[in-house]
Amino acid sequence: MIGPHADVAGIPLLLAPPVDGRWAGGLTFRVGHADETLATSGITHLTEHLALHFSDPTKLHSNGMTGPSLTTFHASGTPDEVVTFLNRVAGALRDLPLDRLDTEKSVLRTEAARRGGPADQLHTWRFGAKDYGLASYAELGLHRIGRDDLTDWAARWFTRDNAVLWLAAEDVPDGLDLALPAGERRPSPPVEPVLAPGPAYYFGPDGVVAASALVERSTVGRVFTSVLEQALYRELRQVGGYSYSPTASYEPLDRSTAVVYAFADSLPEKQDAVVGGVVDVLAALRLGPITEDDLAAAVNRTRTMLDHPDLATLRLPAQAADLLLGHDALSDEQLRAELDAVDADSLRAVAREVHASSLVQVPRRAIDWAGYAIAPEHNDVEVGGAVYCYVAEPSARINVDATGVSVSSPSGSSGVRWADAVAVACYPDGARTTIGADGFQVHVEPNLLSGDTAALVAAIDSAVGATPRVIPMPARDPERIPPIPEPPTAASTKRQRHEATGPRWAQIAATVCGALALGSLVFFIWGLIQHFADSGAGAEDLTQVLGRGLRALLLGGLSVWFHRIGQGRRPDATRA
Repeated sequence: MIGPHADVAGIPLLLAPPVDGRWAGGLTFRVGHADETLATSGITHLTEHLALHFSDPTKLHSNGMTGPSLTTFHASGTPDEVVTFLNRVAGALRDLPLDRLDTEKSVLRTEAARRGGPADQLHTWRFGAKDYGLASYAELGLHRIGRDDLTDWAARWFTRDNAVLWLAAEDVPDGLDLALPAGERRPSPPVEPVLAPGPAYYFGPDGVVAASALVERSTVGRVFTSVLEQALYRELRQVGGYSYSPTASYEPLDRSTAVVYAFADSLPEKQDAVVGGVVDVLAALRLGPITEDDLAAAVNRTRTMLDHPDLATLRLPAQAADLLLGHDALSDEQLRAELDAVDADSLRAVAREVHASSLVQVPRRAIDWAGYAIAPEHNDVEVGGAVYCYVAEPSARINVDATGVSVSSPSGSSGVRWADAVAVACYPDGARTTIGADGFQVHVEPNLLSGDTAALVAAIDSAVGATPRVIPMPARDPERIPPIPEPPTAASTKRQRHEATGPRWAQIAATVCGALALGSLVFFIWGLIQHFADSGAGAEDLTQVLGRGLRALLLGGLSVWFHRIGQGRRPDATRA
């Protein structure tokens, strides 16, 4: 492999031999959705689409990919095809085809409708509505991004100093024209979770159990992930038959941190068993023995990759990523040495690291019993100022003042300080959604609130102003706008109470009969106790005792009968 000391047009170069004579090449940039804000989310993805507007994957094996911190354009084919592809990408990045802006936005919205998984919320629960947490959100920025935004974004991030060129080729081909503007190598965003340390869980949709954890990037971490996947498959698929495709994966985030993921699908009737199985597997790897068979199988999977004859070429994309993230890539010999050093103790150390930051999505079953704490469902932010109660639930309210907006109910309070707001989605019908950096949000539906809701909307708009955080949303389907509820008026309340009230004498009779029935019941019980405790001459006759019991029963029946009359219902009416 050549590089990264070589360069083409000022771009660092990684070069390895082609596979079976087929060339491949790519441009990788140190930019991804973690570099955006929620209000600009989607701008990197949109830039990628615009740069690839010319590409036809039915004619050339080519594609683009935007991830958390990297964006890659790649193609494989003949030397001329690869050179032409890379040249056209670089040319498009220098001068984006902005006449296609609306078209590519439409394509991205269509793509978004097909994207997403049942465990997407793992990111926002851990990172909030910023950097690495943006993977959980729709690309809201598409509603406000304009031509100038894209031009500035490309000039800032898609530069020769923030890129790596990698080629599977015999040599650097002639004809490469990758003249990109100068810039600077930009570090990846720091990994700063908003979730407090410690194993936690939250409730997600039915049908899947998912988990993630932050670990230090290492060879033993990758081996641990392989062991975890083996254990999940064995326990949940082969032994229990609870899950069809339990998996685990390892994804680097920055130069020193990676995420370990675990997923298991299930039928609704099996999901409790899957929850228990995932938690038990994680605990067993941390506390129990790790067999030599599991260890050897996981190590051999990685070693098999190292023995691949085209290893240098296959590693090109990962090498480019490491170079951009500032991670010291290991040589093949170093990787083999680290693999040889992996043992059960080092795997258990990673398992403890995983447990310390585990976040588990469960369908319905709480897992406090396993030492996991439920993730906070409220951030306990409550502001003062004007109060707007919900018509249908007066105990719940929206508060807004100069510091922020909050929603409160008997179950807790959540709010967003204006200083911490990362986006405010504004709908033409007056609805507003204010989202904080911690991922908590306050949604205002004017139709559902009492009071001068126009003043509430105006207060929100005034607080955020015409800043880049404001996202003008398209008009909603009228069916998605909640109707204005009709609160009961004083006249209707009085009428309902009158209609539900029968004769006063019946209510009095019901009360009297109820009191007499209670007294008779007490004497009946006392008589039974006396009769069986003292069967001598002084004992009360059982017939008299039973008579009191019968009297209590009759009086109780009369009380119910009079009560139904007093409620304005016929004595023989039944509950609908």
